[in-house]
Amino acid sequence: MFFLEFLEKFNLKLSNLKLFGLILFSLILLNFYNSYLIAKEDINKVPVEILTVRDFVEKNYKEKFYGKSIMARKPHIAYYLNMQFIAMPYSENYSEFIQNVKYNNADYVFVSENEGLISSTENLKKNLLFAESPPDELEVVTSTTNPVTILYKVKNRFLLTTVQNNCYFIVLAVEM
Repeated sequence: MFFLEFLEKFNLKLSNLKLFGLILFSLILLNFYNSYLIAKEDINKVPVEILTVRDFVEKNYKEKFYGKSIMARKPHIAYYLNMQFIAMPYSENYSEFIQNVKYNNADYVFVSENEGLISSTENLKKNLLFAESPPDELEVVTSTTNPVTILYKVKNRFLLTTVQNNCYFIVLAVEM
C-alpha cells in the first residue's frame, strides 16, 4: 500500500503517461543506446594485424603468392593474400606442428596470438610466437608486435614420403 501511494505522488499525468511508462520507456532507450555502442565497437573490431601483414607483403615482398598455400587457423590471411588456405590442425608440441606442415605441404604458415594459438600448448607458443628466434624449418617474412602475428615461409619445403597403393613415393618440393 505504501509503495502504491508513493508512486501516485509522482504520477506525471502527461497524456495519461504514468511514471511506470516513463521509466519503461527510459530503460528501453538506454538499452537501445548501449546495444548500439556495443554493435558499433564490434563492427569496427577487425583483424588489423592481418591487413598490416598484407600491406607489408604487397609493398616489400617480391615473391608472388597466387597459387601458393598458407596454413593458418582462420582463412582471413589466405583471402587477403590470394592464397590457398590450409586449416591448421591442433598440435600438442612443435614436432607435431611441423609434421602437420609437412603433411599438408604448406608454402607459408601464419600464426597469431589472438586466433591461431589460443588452444595450443605453451611449448608451441614459445617456439612459434617469437620472430627474433624463428624455428629452423621456418623463415620470418614479416611480423607485428601488438598483437603478435608472424608470417613464416617454409624453408626448402620438406622431404615428403607418401604412400599410394602400397608404393612409396619420395617428393622433394623445390622452390624456383
